[in-house]
Amino acid sequence: MKKNIMLVMAVAAMLFASCGGSKTKSAAEATDSTATADSTEQIDTTALAPEIKSTLNALTAQATSAIEKKDPKQVTTALADLATTYKTLVNAGKLDEAKTYGAAIKKFVKDNEQTLKSVATNNTTIADLINNIENLPTTAATTADEAKKAVAQDVVNLASPYLQKGAAAAATAEAAAAVLKNAPAAAKAAIEAAPATAKAAAEQAANQAVNNAKTAAENKVNEEANKAASKANEAVTKAQNKAAEKVNKAASKANDAVNKAAGKALKGLGL
Repeated sequence: MKKNIMLVMAVAAMLFASCGGSKTKSAAEATDSTATADSTEQIDTTALAPEIKSTLNALTAQATSAIEKKDPKQVTTALADLATTYKTLVNAGKLDEAKTYGAAIKKFVKDNEQTLKSVATNNTTIADLINNIENLPTTAATTADEAKKAVAQDVVNLASPYLQKGAAAAATAEAAAAVLKNAPAAAKAAIEAAPATAKAAAEQAANQAVNNAKTAAENKVNEEANKAASKANEAVTKAQNKAAEKVNKAASKANDAVNKAAGKALKGLGL
């Protein structure tokens, strides 16, 4: 009897351990699965045509360069270019590819969220562009009309000139396709020209600062000169008034002396 009780207890212990271990393992597997899904999230761009992939790569490289420099002007253009290309794809009749492209640039913005937020501080334009990209319609049910309306003309106006043509409301499918074909080379040229553009902008800013300082100094000198001239004029006027006052007093005294002398002379004559 005692042996039977011990046997039952042993079996129960084994079953309990097996059940508990299974639950622990399942929880761990679920946690690992979630972490992996979050960290390896990828957008399948294999269906994109080669020129669209090239455009995506070129534009994201351009945006990455701008974000690394934390240059608000370059970041504004880069984000507008990304959004405008989405509309250009729709105008070219490539709605499905626009959805895939849109999902890819959404992920790009998400991956660079922290840096973009720091650049967007007190910059409502960049914040609006980020919001626009994050809300691009990319579901299977999205229509061409919805996709076109998702990128407003204000966003298109901020994009590079070569992309604006393809996203114009009146752009034909052929015109939009031509823009997409030339987009990778144009984006690459923009990246290569960025340092020279930044240098020119810095030189212009420095020259403007020098000119402003020079103008301020000249204005200060003129102001001081005007003050000195005003004081000199006041001194001259005071001196002139004082001299005139003395002359008037002397003339008055002279007149009094003449009148007295004339009065005496008249008295002497008995007049």
